[in-house]
Amino acid sequence: MSEGLVSGVAVPIYVAGRLWGFIAIGSVTGPLPADVERCLAEFTGLTATAIATAQSRAEIRASRARIVAAFDDARKRLERDLHDGAQQHLVSLALRVAMLSDCPGVSDSMRNQLKELSIGLDTVIGDLRELARGIHPAILSQAGLEPALRALAARSVLPVELRLGVPDRLPTSIESGAYYIAAEALANATKHAHATRVRIEAELGGAMLRVAVIDDGIGGADVRSGTGLLGLHDRAEALGGRLSVLSPTGGGTHIQFDIDCAATNVCCG
Repeated sequence: MSEGLVSGVAVPIYVAGRLWGFIAIGSVTGPLPADVERCLAEFTGLTATAIATAQSRAEIRASRARIVAAFDDARKRLERDLHDGAQQHLVSLALRVAMLSDCPGVSDSMRNQLKELSIGLDTVIGDLRELARGIHPAILSQAGLEPALRALAARSVLPVELRLGVPDRLPTSIESGAYYIAAEALANATKHAHATRVRIEAELGGAMLRVAVIDDGIGGADVRSGTGLLGLHDRAEALGGRLSVLSPTGGGTHIQFDIDCAATNVCCG
């Protein structure tokens, strides 16, 4: 107690059975009111509850971020396995078929069958490459968000206008999250929105990243009505960002992801 203190009371704050701190009140002019200790105890109880709730929320956010990171790592491994394993094996097999068809003595009938087999293998290889890109595009890991979004737009069946300003590399989790949100929003515009064109915007201003996908479709998208947009919302929150969806009926859909890189305990660049 400080010198000159006439009366005082202190009440500990326990969170999850552990001493977190305490709250103390003192008076230098006279005795404290009789009910101060009771009121202070009630207040510290509320304070302990608030602290526990905040810690639980932080733990949940951290847990969700770890789950998203683990899922993204699994996607990367699967993409590498497909590229280095099955895809390379099929390419080798296609080369052997091509060599067989050029061998002397092969009948025209057999050569035609080998040609059909070669065409089939080329189709399967192409499908496998598209599958691998969808799981996790290698360009995202190798070159970053902006080149990956350009590649995404180039593969789109809808015309895509790009407005990109992300010249630097970002943390892996943010690059992956932003890319998959853009990819899912583009898929939504293609499959469900009856859109005729799409615009993808990505801009890095200081530590703030903004990614938006805007289409001219029928609108009416609702985060609560399907797993696709809800999954994007969960991914955005797991990263510490925010997803907003503006989709008036008949007015197109605007899906935007905002994240403060500095506030997510990772740095841009």
